[in-house]
Amino acid sequence: MPLIIVETNASLDPAQKRSLAVKLTELFTKTLHTAAAHTHVQVTDNQFLSLGGNPESPAAVVTIKAAESSISRDARKDLVAGISAALPQHLQCLSGDRIYMIFEEQPVQNFAVGDSIMTFNTMHTAKSVENFAEVAP
Repeated sequence: MPLIIVETNASLDPAQKRSLAVKLTELFTKTLHTAAAHTHVQVTDNQFLSLGGNPESPAAVVTIKAAESSISRDARKDLVAGISAALPQHLQCLSGDRIYMIFEEQPVQNFAVGDSIMTFNTMHTAKSVENFAEVAP
């Protein structure tokens, strides 16, 4: 159930946003062994960003919100590497040192889909995603 929020000061057309969202969804579903239906991407362009005191150069801030303990240390490393590679591919003006990433973990009961709060009925591991989440009434 990760939510990936990409904010950039670059200007993107709708096709670039879609392409980036597809790439990030693929990266997260492969790395976390979860369904694409549980991976959400938000891309916001034309934001004011000043990384390292420099608001002129293209930059991106990526926030990854996920249920606590759902992203292992190794998966986090793989995601950082994948995001660092994907963003410059989709935003050609962006260099890797201008990407700032934040991982935020929340208790699973803080996530909802529609009018249903999510709960885990088993511990999530990379090898077993059966019964990963159930929807509580």
